Amino acid sequence: MTPNSSLNEKTPAEVFLGRKLRTRMSLLVPQPESAEDPLAKERRERMVQQFDRKHVVVKRKFDVGDKVYAKQWKSPQFH
Repeated sequence: MTPNSSLNEKTPAEVFLGRKLRTRMSLLVPQPESAEDPLAKERRERMVQQFDRKHVVVKRKFDVGDKVYAKQWKSPQFH
């Protein structure tokens, strides 16, 4: 779509939807990592923290050589 000077150089779709449209062509162009909004990143981190608190997520750290139990789902035993 073509930007319109009377709409502050935004397309009519951007004005209507309040965001840039995603098209098949825009999906082909790689987006730089630094383009992420810092406010959006902070909100995402808070959402992760809230989810972890609500679902009692325990973060575990494993090192190389640690012994762990692994279940083979095709048999009912732990190995």
